[in-house]
Amino acid sequence: MIATFTLMADFGCFGWCHHGPEDEANPALGSGIWDGSYWNEKYDVIDDDLRRDLCVWHSRFEKGSVWNHEAACQFDWASFHAEGVALCRRLKFAFGSDVRVRYEKPAEDPDCGDRDVMQIEVDGTVAPVPWDHELDKQRWAEFAEEIRRQLEAD
Repeated sequence: MIATFTLMADFGCFGWCHHGPEDEANPALGSGIWDGSYWNEKYDVIDDDLRRDLCVWHSRFEKGSVWNHEAACQFDWASFHAEGVALCRRLKFAFGSDVRVRYEKPAEDPDCGDRDVMQIEVDGTVAPVPWDHELDKQRWAEFAEEIRRQLEAD
């Protein structure tokens, strides 16, 4: 099992953690562990400067009024993502090789694909994370079927 830390801006949270096998296909985003005011102390390797910079980066997203399509199209996504990847490199340096560090573009970015995930390697290079979209479809179909069964049972 390996911990995967993902930096992805969302409203109210920007740090996520998932524990799973190293060869796991389409790993879950995981639970929110950083929101700027709450920091899971179990993973407390982040210094105050990096915490502050993460919060400033996240506030750009929340203050950028990306709640609607027009505002999202005017938001400077290129610089936002570049800064996010730079922060991931700092996170990778802080965490070391024992964890995976990933950056995922938020769904609010109009140019974001289904899952646009990048992994930061130990040397700081950025590698795309392959995504099996057919596996996602299968999982969603199984989830929908389970909900249907539960509704019929009630």
